[in-house]
Amino acid sequence: MNAKKALVMAFCVIFPALPQLSGAAGAGFVHQEKQYEQGQLLIKFKAAAGGAEKENIHKKHGSRKIREFRDLQIDHVLLRKNLSEEDAVALYRAEPDVEYAEPNFLVTLQESPSDPLLHRQWDLYNYGQSGGTAGADMGALRAWDITTGAVGGVAVVAVIDSGIDYRHEDLAENMWANPGEVPGNGIDDDGNGYVDDVHGINAIAGTGDPLDDHGHGTHVAGTIGAVGNNGIGVSGLNWRASIVGCKFASSAGSGTVAAAMTCLEYVRTLKAQGVNILATNNSWGAPGYSQALYDAVSAQADILFIAAAGNFNWNIDQYAYGFYPARFSLPHLISVAATDQNDGKAVFSNYGRRTVLVSAPGVGIVSLRADGTDMYGDGLHFIPEGDLSARYYVANGTSMAAPHVTGLAALLKSADPARNWKDVKNLILSGGDLVSSLTGSTLTGRRINAYGSLACANSAVFSALKYPSSYSVGTPAALSALSITCASPTGPVTAIASDGTVVYLYDDGLAQDPVAGDGIFNGTWTPASASTTSMTFSSPAGSETLPAHLFTITTNALPNGTVKSSYTGYVNTAGGQYPYAWSLVSGSLPPGLSLQNTIGAITGTPTTLGTFNFSVRALDGNGSEAAKSFSLTIQRQK
Repeated sequence: MNAKKALVMAFCVIFPALPQLSGAAGAGFVHQEKQYEQGQLLIKFKAAAGGAEKENIHKKHGSRKIREFRDLQIDHVLLRKNLSEEDAVALYRAEPDVEYAEPNFLVTLQESPSDPLLHRQWDLYNYGQSGGTAGADMGALRAWDITTGAVGGVAVVAVIDSGIDYRHEDLAENMWANPGEVPGNGIDDDGNGYVDDVHGINAIAGTGDPLDDHGHGTHVAGTIGAVGNNGIGVSGLNWRASIVGCKFASSAGSGTVAAAMTCLEYVRTLKAQGVNILATNNSWGAPGYSQALYDAVSAQADILFIAAAGNFNWNIDQYAYGFYPARFSLPHLISVAATDQNDGKAVFSNYGRRTVLVSAPGVGIVSLRADGTDMYGDGLHFIPEGDLSARYYVANGTSMAAPHVTGLAALLKSADPARNWKDVKNLILSGGDLVSSLTGSTLTGRRINAYGSLACANSAVFSALKYPSSYSVGTPAALSALSITCASPTGPVTAIASDGTVVYLYDDGLAQDPVAGDGIFNGTWTPASASTTSMTFSSPAGSETLPAHLFTITTNALPNGTVKSSYTGYVNTAGGQYPYAWSLVSGSLPPGLSLQNTIGAITGTPTTLGTFNFSVRALDGNGSEAAKSFSLTIQRQK
């Protein structure tokens, strides 16, 4: 077998975080240079809002609609001159027909720091070259004895990125070709709004040409499906493939949420028209949450969404270090960490025991170079080294890891076209190699293995996904667990609280379970007592015991205050999960004092003597709540 080299690179996009965008109208923006596209918003309307109502609202605020994401009920608008994004968000949020409004966040490419070049193709076949560990690879040689991929649109994947150099001699054969378009005739033959979208679209320019002028997307596409066994260059994990390109990032390495949403909508339309779209590769992300992006990803529920976990060495389970879209909790999403040639977690890779599902090679990955590009801009990553006309390139990042997973998804589908996205996802998760460096760092603790997934037999994966690390009596808490054996869900699944309460979890698509038969079992626990200290999840696939903490307000009394003197008192909590929110639920504070709702502090300068009675409620990140009544006396100055 003539195994070619596959290479990947890291393409991470950063959504600068704008605090409290999902909070009350008028919440402050943190202004940094070009955090979002100036003068633009994304507006989500409620389902009952009709076209006339939407237009009237835009007219009222002097906005012009640029694009409508009809299925999502989201409009992309241009604001009137001299209206700030912050003020516009507040105006739109005040409209009864608007569900939310947010800026059109700017995203930028962020490659990982450059590591020394490694020997070619260790990710596919690692025999210990360049100090690597033999066998710390994807088992590609054995996998290719089963399948090398498929043509004919059996497993179409879309690369949402900086575009693709579809003319590259080591990729051109594996580009998807739109059967509804006549190339080069300047006509929108298939009537989808894009002229000559033969291989995909450019969401920035609104054209049918996804040609890559940055290099990242071509590198990613090469990892998935550079032509194999053709006597030149490298090989993708799929020797034969069908790849759609959607360009949403510019030559400068930046793009917007709206452009990414345009790509997702284009891919979803192709799926609806009968194109066998299996997965999208999304080697980009940012530490800022976008509700509009979540809605767009959620809407493609029958297409695998494979996302890079990010390159900051963050634990993205933690709220303060969230990285999106990888952290979105959706059944069809696979977030991917990066490993090196010794099966160690790459030093830059984000991780997360509950949010990052698997890992894949992401250090020193060799793949295709788009004509005339240099992603790092230092002239040091060309293959051959120093050759300015080189057609290949080496790079690092979780962006390189993600296309290995996308490539494996296509390989699994080509081996058995009857497999659906749920089968493919579960085989990816269960077929990998257990790696000690990933224990506690990803959901499965596995680095993917193509052969292991293709030949999977009796490989079980079990893990809790959602559980109440904190709880309050009487407040319902969502529970979920992944329980699979190879492609199949494995039940029954139970969660047993330490007080003896038994909760049954279901994978039937009913009630709180969104997707039947995907191996994710869901249920709800309503704590009846304060005595629970742990919860044990179990199924025939495995078990896991996790601590559970009662969420309480620990402050028993507040200090007295003095009239016309500065005052600070804290309502402290224990057992909860960040972030927290405090609120006044009854009574009133002394005049001049206010409750700081993000830190639980009562501050200010009281102006009135007397004793004031009130109740405070604290809410934690799990939705648990605790309440307590207080009396606060304001005394005369001595």
